Amino acid sequence: MSPERIRGSLMRAGLNEDEVYAIDRPDLPEAMAKILVDGETAATAAAAVRDRETKTEIQLQFELMKMQREQMQMQHEQMQMRL
Repeated sequence: MSPERIRGSLMRAGLNEDEVYAIDRPDLPEAMAKILVDGETAATAAAAVRDRETKTEIQLQFELMKMQREQMQMQHEQMQMRL
């Protein structure tokens, strides 16, 4: 990839133009690699948060169903006692 394309990618990733042009040409690929790794790290972290939220939601739904079942059993027992 040409240095200009790498610079363009770095600026699209959010780096300031002055910062990008201050990076020496031999260091451009390394700077691009850091941006890619940071992006993947952020995506991985976001996925982990979504997974935790999903697990929490499932656990809450399970607990709600369990409580509803217990309530129904209690109501059934009360009805049996009345008969």
